[in-house]
Amino acid sequence: MKKTLFTTLIWGITMTLISCNQDRDMNETNNINTEREPTLSYETHNKEKNNMIPISINKVGNNYHVLFDLNTSLYIIPDNKQNEEYIKKISEAIGEKRLLITSNNNSIINVQEVLSAERYFEPICREVEYSHLRDVENESVLYQLVTALSISSVTNYPSIPLWSIQNQKLLSSGLPNFKYRVDGCYARAHRMRQILIYKGYKCEKIWLFGNLRAITEENKVINWGWHVTIAVKLRNGKKLVIDPAFQNKPMTIGEWEGKCLDNRGLKGTSKPYKLSNAFTTESRNYKLLNFRNRISSVSFSPEYDNCYTKTTSTLNRYYNLKD
Repeated sequence: MKKTLFTTLIWGITMTLISCNQDRDMNETNNINTEREPTLSYETHNKEKNNMIPISINKVGNNYHVLFDLNTSLYIIPDNKQNEEYIKKISEAIGEKRLLITSNNNSIINVQEVLSAERYFEPICREVEYSHLRDVENESVLYQLVTALSISSVTNYPSIPLWSIQNQKLLSSGLPNFKYRVDGCYARAHRMRQILIYKGYKCEKIWLFGNLRAITEENKVINWGWHVTIAVKLRNGKKLVIDPAFQNKPMTIGEWEGKCLDNRGLKGTSKPYKLSNAFTTESRNYKLLNFRNRISSVSFSPEYDNCYTKTTSTLNRYYNLKD
């Protein structure tokens, strides 16, 4: 009898231990899943795929810094054996071929060729004759223009009808958002350029390429791979920059460049740098592809948007966003 009771007691204790261990194992499994899920969700959230044309690739330390036509971000790909084929594809596609780029927080993790991209033809509109335009009279007039351009309203940025050479009616109507500076500078610059031409004034585009860093008035840090805005020349020959993303008054080229290379607050990280000094081009250039820094000059292939279709689309997409 005692032996039977003892055996029953041992069996009960054993089953209790097994049950507890099973419960513990189930709880541990649930805890592991709970801990992993946010990480997986985070990675998925930051992974992006974009069809883009590379416009520049530069070796910096143990990485390559890559610029694309789609946006102003600086992308990074480590220089290692695993990425050799990706780096080769990017280098061969500079300014010519669109690639499917998979990235995570602007770090390139996959590069594929786009095999069946549909060819899209942009409408073509006639450009205004620059001989009909004039330089800005003086700084007083320039300040008035900058004040107007800094206010994003339909009064200062009216809809402008355009006709393509195929006799297609188009409408440029986007409003620049100077509080969203992460991307879209090329569209803001092109729309400002259109308004100045509409008022009868000449202007140029001014560009800066590199590892750029700007700090907004709200002390937010913005990083770019390149940045562009407009520059005007006064009748006395002085050239000044207009960039309401920074301030609502004109700047010298040196002041503007300094705002694009702001290293305040940096500790132990790589400082911003430029691939060349800021340079100007004719204002009809919407973006610059195949950018190359030569010893005493730069070279590039221009992309145009003389019907402002890309400009309007980009401005509308970014209008309600903030940094």
